[in-house]
Amino acid sequence: MVDFVLEMCYNVSERERSSMYLKLKELRKKKKLTAREMAEKLEISKPFYCQIENGKRRLTYDMAGRIAQIFKKKPDAIFYEDHINREK
Repeated sequence: MVDFVLEMCYNVSERERSSMYLKLKELRKKKKLTAREMAEKLEISKPFYCQIENGKRRLTYDMAGRIAQIFKKKPDAIFYEDHINREK
């Protein structure tokens, strides 16, 4: 769903989407969390989380919100900010 919104509303390219998922991985590492720990916090399997982080799984709006809560950020700051800043 988030991928659909990004595509339709923000005209976000595949490359830009990949950089958003890369940002997710960087945030996780800065917080010194493993993929397994993230998966546990999100109550999903580690492979499922890794697929999200690698852009192989579509991110739902709910999951984006849950991830944002872990990092104490708004979903926009993680998933949309770079794109919006590029447009300015």
